[in-house]
Amino acid sequence: MYKRWYFWAFVVLIVVWLLVQTFFPPAYARVKQLMKVGARAIEREDVKKVMKLLHPEFRTGADIDAGSVELVLERLFRKYERIRVELEKMRVIVEGDEARVYFSAWVEGTIAATMMSDKPVREVDAVEEARAVWHKTEDWVKLINLDYVGLEEGL
Repeated sequence: MYKRWYFWAFVVLIVVWLLVQTFFPPAYARVKQLMKVGARAIEREDVKKVMKLLHPEFRTGADIDAGSVELVLERLFRKYERIRVELEKMRVIVEGDEARVYFSAWVEGTIAATMMSDKPVREVDAVEEARAVWHKTEDWVKLINLDYVGLEEGL
């Protein structure tokens, strides 16, 4: 009976740990999940979902702000019939209220058949190394910066 008590205590600790990890994931796991949510929202052409992820002070290295993102996405969705986004090699660094995500990505877009070709045309754009900076706000974590980075900074 004495050994059985240890076994059940161990089982309870494992269950509690799993519940905590499920309902209160670490910051890096939440940020990785938000990156995936953003990619899936772009694939579903859900501009509102993408906009919810952006911090009001969002900027890219190409000087695109949060207000311009909606226009860029709408233009992208008009151009492509189908969009697929893949995120790879995600590495998250959390420091205080900020999280930096270094990642590689590729975006595949399919253009419907045109007068020039009766077959759909596929375009692929790859990003070797990029950085997304997430900032903690009152309600949730928001994306504040997205930029290309040199390999030495990302490593």
